Amino acid sequence: MKVTRNTQDQLIIEERPWFTGIGISALTLFFTGAGVFSVLGGEFGGLIFFVGTALGALAFWAFVRRLMVIFDRHGVQIEIRRKWVGGQSVETLDLKALRKADVEVRETYRQGKIRRTSRPTLVMFADHDPQKIALVEHFSGGRSSQIVADEINEWLAQAAG
Repeated sequence: MKVTRNTQDQLIIEERPWFTGIGISALTLFFTGAGVFSVLGGEFGGLIFFVGTALGALAFWAFVRRLMVIFDRHGVQIEIRRKWVGGQSVETLDLKALRKADVEVRETYRQGKIRRTSRPTLVMFADHDPQKIALVEHFSGGRSSQIVADEINEWLAQAAG
């Protein structure tokens, strides 16, 4: 995730999974090509490669999703737009209910080592109860989640200060 626009009136954060999409597409094309060449060569056992093609298409549908989060001071709203091969969705939240951005951290232990992954969340208040809304479904390594949360909090502080 990265900030693509940061003005006094609007903050836009986007995630475009280019590498995931290109990687899955390349593997899918490999399996398709292998299947076509095998079948054209008379080896009908090569039809099994088309299973890889189908799995690649399914993986592309499941994992390649574009996200855009728009914080709009004039509209007093947060718009979360998601697009994928199967369609799109738009979720609108009240900007006044947003208290801060936070980072949800998950630790896993493998072979005696701790691996930390995180994702950015929005802390909203509805009926006096805090509610955390994850911006993305997956957790990732690195500092991008913290950077995004810090950018959101700085943008919110501009209005207060």
